[in-house]
Amino acid sequence: MGIALFCLIWHNSGRPICLFMTDIAEVPPSPSTARDTFMDLVNYSLSIALSLTIGLGGFVLAYKIFDWLTPGVTFAEQLKADNRSVAIFLAGLFIGLGLLLGNAIK
Repeated sequence: MGIALFCLIWHNSGRPICLFMTDIAEVPPSPSTARDTFMDLVNYSLSIALSLTIGLGGFVLAYKIFDWLTPGVTFAEQLKADNRSVAIFLAGLFIGLGLLLGNAIK
């Protein structure tokens, strides 16, 4: 099934000469080869690995920067002491970073 294409040809006087409709034949997709499928798989795998590396690196970097900006609070010690407010704060921080990094990596 083709796509209908309306064509309007204009004369030098600015008035239309003819109005006609034609079909554009659809080009069938080229058959996929095993090499193309393999390269797609490699590209997707590399993309996932790169995104995962950047995302995890961003999380670690943000945690280290935030730990450096709050010198009076040692998050590891507070979490070992079962300080739930610090745990909730860090969970919110990581959820927010996940949203930001997820959109940035796309």
